[in-house]
Amino acid sequence: MSQEARNGTKAVFQRMQLSILLMYIVIIILMAMTLSTLLLGMSNSMLSEKVSAFVSSGSRQTQIDVNSYLSRLEKTSDLLSSNKDYYEYDPSKEEISGDAGTQREKAISDRIHDIAVVGSFADLVIVYSTGKRLGFESGIFGTLCEPEEMYSAIAGYLEGEDKSRVWASGFGGLTDRLFCFKRLSPGAILVMSFYTTGPGSSFEYPGMLRGMRICLADEENRVLYSTDHDMIGEKLPAKVIDAAEGRDPRFLRGYYISVNTCENGWRAICYVDRSDIYRDMEQKNNLAIVLSVLFAAVFSAIGMFVLSGITGPVDASVAHLEEEAETDSLSGLLNKPAFQDKVSGSLKHENQGAQKIFMMMDMDNFKLINDILGHDYGDGVIARMGSFLRETFGERFLLGRIGGDEFALYGSGQGTREEVIDSIRRELDAAFAVFDEAFAAEKASAPISLSIGIDVESGEVLFPDMYHRSDSALYASKRGGKNGYTFYHSADTGETEEDI
Repeated sequence: MSQEARNGTKAVFQRMQLSILLMYIVIIILMAMTLSTLLLGMSNSMLSEKVSAFVSSGSRQTQIDVNSYLSRLEKTSDLLSSNKDYYEYDPSKEEISGDAGTQREKAISDRIHDIAVVGSFADLVIVYSTGKRLGFESGIFGTLCEPEEMYSAIAGYLEGEDKSRVWASGFGGLTDRLFCFKRLSPGAILVMSFYTTGPGSSFEYPGMLRGMRICLADEENRVLYSTDHDMIGEKLPAKVIDAAEGRDPRFLRGYYISVNTCENGWRAICYVDRSDIYRDMEQKNNLAIVLSVLFAAVFSAIGMFVLSGITGPVDASVAHLEEEAETDSLSGLLNKPAFQDKVSGSLKHENQGAQKIFMMMDMDNFKLINDILGHDYGDGVIARMGSFLRETFGERFLLGRIGGDEFALYGSGQGTREEVIDSIRRELDAAFAVFDEAFAAEKASAPISLSIGIDVESGEVLFPDMYHRSDSALYASKRGGKNGYTFYHSADTGETEEDI
């Protein structure tokens, strides 16, 4: 064969090799791009689900915390019902006058002042149809309208069927506080108000997603509280209202949004711009595709290695979101939804002969820490409380932060109910001593302490039942002077036994 022929054959063979190589490279690149697209699509889908769950969790957590906060205020104000002389008194009908009438009104006013201090109310006043007012009121309350018009202005909120109690905002033009009006008698209305900053801890979640907003809005879509403080007192943006009510699908394509309705009709709304979530992800995705193409042309194994590197940042983001969705970042404990899910699972699979232990724990007078030492210092106290609970109870209890300065513990024990209760008493007595030592510096500034409610049950039991029973026991500890613990005595009688 001539040299020319050999050169021609070699050129054909080289062209064939080049064609095969190019085809191989193209196939590898197409496979890499296809796999990258599929994997990134799956990862983004998982990320979308986790973000949706996180937003939904934020809205649901806010709903739970607001319901709990408002319920606590209502229970505190209901202390006024302990004596009918307080809530049935009506100066327009009473025949008592002179010193007897003055003494009775003083007793009512003193009782209201005591309740107002316990509940941290801005105003707690009984307004009568005669224009008289008794109770605890701020300086601005009496200026909201003329004394003779005060009763009729408030009564307007209670018009209609079954309106013995109404929550309202913006009364008298005040946007910095929320009101509850409760009719005591045909001529008397109890007015409760608290500052919008009161339930603020229900909206503050350390480690929230970038750009996420949590709002509390009334039936007229007025923002009562928001993580964006500039929105307070304003109407919700029209696009958020339309999306919350399902009228704007375009907004839903650009945002994650979740809405939950509180027991009094107010709505907890949580939403976040999708672009804030995917901005970093898009940069990582683009870089991952470029790397896939470059390395796939050199060697398929390197391409596969790069593919594993592509999914790494996404998997880390998903794992981070999963952890954020379950963990309260401030205390390091489980948040309420995660705590409820894990305890419900434990109750379902727990040995029926075991004694189930559920504790509700509240830091007494924690508000004074924020007021005196500042909110940053208060956040540090919550974090240290989480460490205290892990070190003291972490080996045998599930630990959760329910909201604000309230915590919950769940565990189980073997033996009779009395034996388990004796064991818990010993543990709590030791824990109180550790708590006093750990927070001695704070006690010098504010009288913080622990109030605890405990429910011990055997057999089949559900989370809501143990939660409410231990919460009732906690309320009994508060009512009994704080700084102590109370066992829920019997699900049959509803009574409690108190231990100090």
